Amino acid sequence: SDSQLLKGINSYRASLKVPALSENKNAA
Repeated sequence: SDSQLLKGINSYRASLKVPALSENKNAA
């Protein structure tokens, strides 16, 4: 379930920072 939670957080943050792809990759 932890991996599912992380996936949800990653997709959520990705949706928030769609234009900042480089920053998103660094955050992940």
